[in-house]
Amino acid sequence: MSTFQEYRIRDFLKKDESGLLTPAEVRRLSEEIIAAAALLPKHNFLLDLRHTTIEERSQEEVLEMAGELGLFTTRVKSKVANLIPTDRDRVRLAKVMERCLRAEGLNYKVFTVYEDAIEWLSLKKDPE
Repeated sequence: MSTFQEYRIRDFLKKDESGLLTPAEVRRLSEEIIAAAALLPKHNFLLDLRHTTIEERSQEEVLEMAGELGLFTTRVKSKVANLIPTDRDRVRLAKVMERCLRAEGLNYKVFTVYEDAIEWLSLKKDPE
């Protein structure tokens, strides 16, 4: 027997991207989030990057990019959910980025399943 799942979602902005996701594109997306967060500070963000590809990156390059993106963590107070493809290497690198950005104070989480992202955006507080 199935049950209903209730979600109490705050308003959120969803952004879909496709194609090659270069470091310059990641910076552009970050700047767009910063601008939107300034206008709509109570909104969460859902980035759907499932239809993107990335150039091969080393873990060191990902750490460097995370360091650059960490600069915007003080300007975004909302949750940022990032949907990515299920490719194992992509998930591994995204999890490195997630740990770095969360360490910098950004409420950021990576997902491969849309419903999981929506559920996280629905939580008032992250579980410990």
